Amino acid sequence: MKRLIALILGALAIAVIAGCGSSDSTASLPKPQFVKKAEAICTVHHDNIEAKFLPVAEKDGGKLSSAGVSKAVEVVMVPELQAEAEQIRALGTPKDGEEDVNAMLDSFEQGIEEIERTADNPGNTVPAIVEANKMAKAFGLKVCLTS
Repeated sequence: MKRLIALILGALAIAVIAGCGSSDSTASLPKPQFVKKAEAICTVHHDNIEAKFLPVAEKDGGKLSSAGVSKAVEVVMVPELQAEAEQIRALGTPKDGEEDVNAMLDSFEQGIEEIERTADNPGNTVPAIVEANKMAKAFGLKVCLTS
């Protein structure tokens, strides 16, 4: 059971990392300000997922079931990640990183769709999330990388 929780939280950490991107809004923050705000958004949603996921997933006297985990992915993880992506898109993109941020967020959104499609088989690696994670690290995001 602890291994399953670790796998889910690991996948969650990667998903949250990947969410730290933006899009083609006309607003333009300096990169350091964008990074600070994006990391704050990531932190809030990561904390929300951690707080809500297990209570939804735990069934039968505190034990995790496959159906419970799938439900938690569907009703907790996916909506939180979608909200995170929307909030980060609303930040706009820094002038010196617009292409990188758009690619990162596009990959993250593809990953969310894959997580949603495979909610009945949680814990698998999602290639788009892994790619978004690499882009987030290269862009200089750190808070989202702490889990």
